Amino acid sequence: MNNKKDCLIIGYYGSDMRERLDRRNELMNRHPMVKAKNYVNSNYVRVCYEIAEMGSFLQQESITFAYAVSFLDDKAYIQKVIREKVDYVCILTRYFTDIRQYQKIISFIREEDPSIAVVVGSGFLVNAIKKLEKPNEYQYFLNRIGADYYINKFEFSYEFSQIVQANREEARLREIHNLFYEKDGRYRATRQDENPIGHPVKAVDWSRFQDLIKPVTAIKTTISCPLHCSFCAVKSRTEKYQLLDLELIRQEILHIQRYNVTRLIHFVDETINLPRWRFKLLLEMLIGLPTPIRWCSFVNVSYLDEEIVVLMKKSGCVAVMIGFESGCNEILKSMHKQTTVAVMRKNHALLKKYGILTYGFFIVGFPGETEATVQQTVDFIEQAQPTFFKIHKWACEPGTDIWNERDRWKLKYRNGDFFHATMDSFQADRLISQAYSKIGNSISIEHTDFLLTLQPYLDGASLEVIQQLI
Repeated sequence: MNNKKDCLIIGYYGSDMRERLDRRNELMNRHPMVKAKNYVNSNYVRVCYEIAEMGSFLQQESITFAYAVSFLDDKAYIQKVIREKVDYVCILTRYFTDIRQYQKIISFIREEDPSIAVVVGSGFLVNAIKKLEKPNEYQYFLNRIGADYYINKFEFSYEFSQIVQANREEARLREIHNLFYEKDGRYRATRQDENPIGHPVKAVDWSRFQDLIKPVTAIKTTISCPLHCSFCAVKSRTEKYQLLDLELIRQEILHIQRYNVTRLIHFVDETINLPRWRFKLLLEMLIGLPTPIRWCSFVNVSYLDEEIVVLMKKSGCVAVMIGFESGCNEILKSMHKQTTVAVMRKNHALLKKYGILTYGFFIVGFPGETEATVQQTVDFIEQAQPTFFKIHKWACEPGTDIWNERDRWKLKYRNGDFFHATMDSFQADRLISQAYSKIGNSISIEHTDFLLTLQPYLDGASLEVIQQLI
């Protein structure tokens, strides 16, 4: 029997995607509702979705494939697929954190079969390339990873399908945008689009990916984001903003429900509640499902009102993640958040009124930040009291609006650290540590993933128990 495939998709490097809650063995076994549960974090859930999304696209392009979620967990299966012959291996990189992770995977592939062409794309790669300025830096970086093809896009199913269909013919490869390909020991760049054109999004065929349907399963209802926050690279790293067809989303949910595995739908949109009219239609569709669902998602709290929050509750919303970012109006203005502290506080109170858990995310270190503005953020958290909160150090990303204003802020970025007119990375670290020690009205998730608190809550654990677990 010939089991040869055109390609193999590898989603992530490490087994930590299936991590359990810290100290679970002692504390979780005291609570019968969560005993012996194997909870997955949000990255794992997203990787499963991204594999299913890419696979559905390849399937409609008549490209045969196999897939593995985790290199470390699925190494034996990866070896089996390679030995049964495969022409391409595609490595998704949104959740890679270290160049050595690529190197280990590619070394393993080369040892098994040096003829396989390795393709790398998505998050880690895109962000790394943005930080390179000279041609020799590109050559050094790409050579260190050691792949054959690099796709400089976050969403790259279309480009990957073109590579497979080009069958290594250089003339056809040169027509593929946002590509680096190796020839004669050097990497050649095709046309690099600053604002990549979006390609039609195909619905996920979950019948082909039953093993990726988990107790928490991800679905997407939009592509990209309609907002223009100055710290965010979404607008420069993904396709144009698109609203996916509500009937396709409904069919995806119904298909997932048939397997009676998923207890929570995680909508992985950047901002699910915009535009308002469309979000309302989505909520009404969810309310009308034959079998109710429970769901969570990121929302922009500034665009909520009581009517919408009531519909969210009726539709099965159990928790939302909110990028508050700051408790200082001046910082919010610099971030182009188009909101105020008062608006965020008022709308957040509506979510609490209707019993929806809230996860508040904040940034410290943005240009203009001072000890006084950080204290305003601490005060906001204490007063608004989101159920859970997490404070991130500002990530300086080339390609963002604030990066383009770096001269104004005397902004420098070196070896992962930022320095600007009002703060640097080291001050930000100190202030974040102090902030965590001051906040007592919300539960810190500094060292854990939000899904690793939400899943035990849905299994019956109280917030007090969860606070002990993390």
